[in-house]
Amino acid sequence: MLKSKPWRRGRDLLKPSMVATAAVLALAAQAAGIQVPAGTSITTGGGTSVQLGCGDLNVGGTYIQQGDAALGGLGQLGLQQGGVFTAGSGAVALSGTLDVTAGTFQAGSSTVTMGPGDSACGITQGQIKGAPSFYNWKVAGAVAPNAPSYTVVMPVAQTTTVTAMLELSGVNLVSGGTVAPAMQAKATPEPVRAAVDTQAWLKYTGAAPPSISNVGINGVQSLDNWLAEDQTN
Repeated sequence: MLKSKPWRRGRDLLKPSMVATAAVLALAAQAAGIQVPAGTSITTGGGTSVQLGCGDLNVGGTYIQQGDAALGGLGQLGLQQGGVFTAGSGAVALSGTLDVTAGTFQAGSSTVTMGPGDSACGITQGQIKGAPSFYNWKVAGAVAPNAPSYTVVMPVAQTTTVTAMLELSGVNLVSGGTVAPAMQAKATPEPVRAAVDTQAWLKYTGAAPPSISNVGINGVQSLDNWLAEDQTN
């Protein structure tokens, strides 16, 4: 059985090494989100789906998804100093910022999805901070003519890696500090190398070709290979 200390508004204070139910986590996230302090741990079992309803998850301790457990409706996911997020083989869906600068994001064989519809809170711009390595990474927005509805700001002088599957649709990828991009269909190939400290880098090592359509690029370069070789700018 889950035991908890008295609740503080908008946050769930958990004892160390606790297994939390989806219902408890959903209730905790209804206000300001869930805080996992250093020295505490949340584990969600396989088959569990936790929907945060636009709340944020900040992890200073450990958050573990076992098997195909899923976490959705996230506004932001932030890893604090020493925080560890283990995604397992499940799913993570968010609209805002993914910040792994100070902690450890263990992708496993999970799928991370970013887009305006993934938190139901009207966020149209996401951001990546740090240098995460994804297994499957999907970014999807709606597409008006030449106008993707969702933007992801990529970290300058950092590399975001995708090892299994990359899907980009209806999205602008920009490096931090750049202006809105013109419509483009493929990233710059690695041989045309810009100054490292002015670009964000996206490295894809999956065996299957990436799925890329209606994508705008500005200040983001692919590392080692073309991302959409059969398309033109």
